[in-house]
Amino acid sequence: NVDSSHHEISLILMLRACGMGLAMMPIMTAGLAAVPPALVPSGSAFNNVIQRTAASLGLAILAAVLTTSTSQFMADRAALVDSDTEMPTLGAGALGHFYGMYGTYRQTSNQVFVLAIDNLMIIVTVVTLVGLALALFLRSGAAPQGSGGHAAPMD
Repeated sequence: NVDSSHHEISLILMLRACGMGLAMMPIMTAGLAAVPPALVPSGSAFNNVIQRTAASLGLAILAAVLTTSTSQFMADRAALVDSDTEMPTLGAGALGHFYGMYGTYRQTSNQVFVLAIDNLMIIVTVVTLVGLALALFLRSGAAPQGSGGHAAPMD
C-alpha cells in the first residue's frame, strides 16, 4: 500500500531475487543435462538466447500492463470527480486552491500507482506459480545412457 516502507519493499524483492537465484541454476543444469554431450555448447547458447529474449519480452509486457492499468485506474478516479466538486484549499487565494488540487492529484496518483503495482505483483505471482508447477515436471536423476557426463571435444 501507499504506506509500505522502503525496507519492506526491499526485503520482499530481496527474498524473491534469492528464490530466483536458487532456482535458476538447477533448472539450467537439468536442461543442459538432457542435451547430448556433443550439443552442450549449442544448448548453452540457445539457453542464453531464450533466457534473454523471454526476459525482454516479459519486461515489455509487464511495463505495458502497468501503464495500461495506471491509465485506466486514473481515468476511473477522474470520472468520479465532477466540475463542481469542492477541492481542499491549502492557503489563501487562487494559489491555495491550486495547491489543494495538486495535493489531491498527487495523493490520487500515488494510490493509483500502488494499486497498479499490486495488480502487477498478482500477475507475476501467478506466472511464478505456473513456472513452479512446470519445474516439478523436470526430470531428475542420472544422465541419459551413453552421455558419459562429459562434453565431446570440439574440432
